[in-house]
Amino acid sequence: MPTLYKINTFSGDNQISDIVSKATSTDSTGSLVVPVKDSLDVGSPTTLTELLDAKYAALLAHYPGYNNIAYHTCLNVSGVDTTNSDRVILGSGAQHHQIIPGGTLRFSPVGLVGTTSSCLLLWETYLVNHFDDSINPIQRTWLEDLPSAVACKINFQGAAPSITAISGSPIVLSGAEEGASFTVSFQRLATPQRSFLAGWALLYTATA
Repeated sequence: MPTLYKINTFSGDNQISDIVSKATSTDSTGSLVVPVKDSLDVGSPTTLTELLDAKYAALLAHYPGYNNIAYHTCLNVSGVDTTNSDRVILGSGAQHHQIIPGGTLRFSPVGLVGTTSSCLLLWETYLVNHFDDSINPIQRTWLEDLPSAVACKINFQGAAPSITAISGSPIVLSGAEEGASFTVSFQRLATPQRSFLAGWALLYTATA
């Protein structure tokens, strides 16, 4: 499990309340976690905004073969293709988007800086278990989701067919696949729990 940054969503600027490397913690209702891989250097952020800015900048720096990044934090509905998404619960700042088993979360087209023939798609999903005995505070357990639990498709410039992506595996494009925009979708395959999508990022090299 990566390092978890716990966010106090009840504070005005979403302050970071704790940083934990374990997957279990006791919280009040409404807490948000942002997973960050241990290999990334995000410095010492104090708010959610600072953390997200540092996280995606660190991702780009961690993969020196790419010079651009497009990403979604999955904390708001902006950029989500709500018409073609199904069986999802969309986040509103205090929770990440959730994909119910059998559901599909699609995103609207994202423009690139120029076109690309080489890219890398990364994403993170996690599970949440809740225990509430009505006496003690709610205990949540955050679990890293299996990579096979979610299927991802990416499509450049409307080219057919879509490409099946594996998080962290390079994608090489050619011919009609290359384009100045892309769409991405995620489908929850495993049951019975829903996946929380903690964000995705496309790292790419602009060729024109």
